[in-house]
Amino acid sequence: YGIQLMWGPALVKDCYIADNGMCGIGGTGIGAIVEGCEIAHNVWPLYAGLAWDNGGVKMAVARDMVFRRNYIHRNGGPGLWVDIQTTHLTVEDNIVEFNDWEGILIEISDKTEIRRNISRWNGLFHRGALWGGQVCLQNSSAVLIESNYLESGWDGDSPWGSRQGVMLINQVDRQFEEGLLGARFGVRNVHISRNTLVMPGGGHNGVDYGTLGWNTYDDFLAADLTWADNRYLVAQPLYHLWSWRLQPNWNATVAKWLRWEQWSPLQDSGSSLESFGP
Repeated sequence: YGIQLMWGPALVKDCYIADNGMCGIGGTGIGAIVEGCEIAHNVWPLYAGLAWDNGGVKMAVARDMVFRRNYIHRNGGPGLWVDIQTTHLTVEDNIVEFNDWEGILIEISDKTEIRRNISRWNGLFHRGALWGGQVCLQNSSAVLIESNYLESGWDGDSPWGSRQGVMLINQVDRQFEEGLLGARFGVRNVHISRNTLVMPGGGHNGVDYGTLGWNTYDDFLAADLTWADNRYLVAQPLYHLWSWRLQPNWNATVAKWLRWEQWSPLQDSGSSLESFGP
């Protein structure tokens, strides 16, 4: 790590954190604030993809942390990644771009606010059709994603990153169902509003891959996952750009991909769709 945060409060401010082997900032971080830093070019090729601590930032079991006004770019792995029961996290006013995996990845955590960030052109390394988004929640709950500018790339493995926008992944795995982590880490209570999402090359937003904690279709509907008052700027308005679970095969591994006229009666009240390009 360039900086390792431990259990006590800390302030990391106006630092340049770059060219570190496995991760720029890592550790636990209880009551820590990371503000005004540039976090770039971390993860040496020797470490890329070999550990679960890659990225510009990788925190676990963190609490009451704030990431504010940082520039997080060109890191191996995700730009900003929190994991394993991180709670009461604020991510605001950051620029997150050109990272190999997701821009902002919230995994097995809860009580997070992601607001007023620019997250764009992430997912340079294509690691799966549903991954690499500008914001990705995996098995996390009580998350607000509000007033962000999110721009995806033309395709995976391109200089402009993956095509994914905001993806909610409810992965089914024994580590999420048993033991220390507990079954509570399914996706629920997620609200996505007042964001601008630019999608020049297709891609997806929505719920996909896995049904942990949803034993019935009513369980899924009761998970309280809402999109509202968002603005979409897309180059292919007739593409299937949203994913949702529908009867009768609601519990298939991969959800149903929908066009706007199919998606908008289900979600995105007050939202708009605009097309651009030739």
